[in-house]
Amino acid sequence: ETTQKLRELRLIALECLSGIETKQEKDQFITDYFGCDDSGKIIALLINHLGENHEALKAFRDEALKSAYEELSEEQQKVYDENISKNVQVIAGPGSGKTHTLILRVARLIHTENIRPENILVLAYNRAVVVELKERLTKLFSSLGYANIIGRLKVFTFHGFCKFSLRESIRNLEFAQWIPKFIDTARNQPGIISNQLGVIKYVFVDEFQDITNERLELLKLIAN
Repeated sequence: ETTQKLRELRLIALECLSGIETKQEKDQFITDYFGCDDSGKIIALLINHLGENHEALKAFRDEALKSAYEELSEEQQKVYDENISKNVQVIAGPGSGKTHTLILRVARLIHTENIRPENILVLAYNRAVVVELKERLTKLFSSLGYANIIGRLKVFTFHGFCKFSLRESIRNLEFAQWIPKFIDTARNQPGIISNQLGVIKYVFVDEFQDITNERLELLKLIAN
């Protein structure tokens, strides 16, 4: 199966190469191609040249996401499959794969439900978790041929999200005042936030059990 997959990718790469006009760009493509050490990186390279909606590449993403889904436990698959219009709270112990399931559900929204990455917000409780989430998202999405999408997803700590949304208006505020400032602005001047943030349709919260009343209020304002 792996050999067949690589053979098909080589044919797509040849198709892509034939459409490149200048010798310099052809040489760069060849160099980049032979620098790819797995199929995910080849797919990412081809997407750069052929676009995310190329039919042949979409088939590879279907297969990759199906394979990742089949590796989930029955309980994790229930979370993955739950209706995207519902609020879902996942209760499970440490090391049970909550974050991995969260990441795959993000992938489902983008690939299967055609949700724009810009419409998805992922919140975590500290910078270390955000870094880990971004690394795991990058690894998974690269394997799915979605490497270019990572930069379009909004992945923040709660305070990082407030900083992104409020920009200069928090310059002289203490760190602890950022969330209250966001809440006040969202209530009284929602246009300021919507202009910066765009449209958020789906929110994922890692480690929701650590929520505070203040952060819950922030989530309610985003949801509205």
